[in-house]
Amino acid sequence: MIKWIERGLFVGIVICAITLHVVIFMHSGGLWRDEAQGLNTSMLPIFSDLSDKMRFESFPILWFFILRTCVNVGFGETDLALRALGLIIGQASWI
Repeated sequence: MIKWIERGLFVGIVICAITLHVVIFMHSGGLWRDEAQGLNTSMLPIFSDLSDKMRFESFPILWFFILRTCVNVGFGETDLALRALGLIIGQASWI
């Protein structure tokens, strides 16, 4: 009986978290200053420039490679597309 209660509670919490994530995605505006700075940093033309700027960034370097790749393939041209990238990564973390 306790096992079923735990599973039900877990499923309820996961559904609430996913729902809140989607609601925040739907109501978020443009990129915040740190997000815009991260985008600008990821698009630097030379890798050595990126490594020089990393001491000022709070994001890990893997994020800049993911962001740069998404923008280069055409998925990061708008604020909404970049927010969708964050939503996809956030929802994939449940798997």
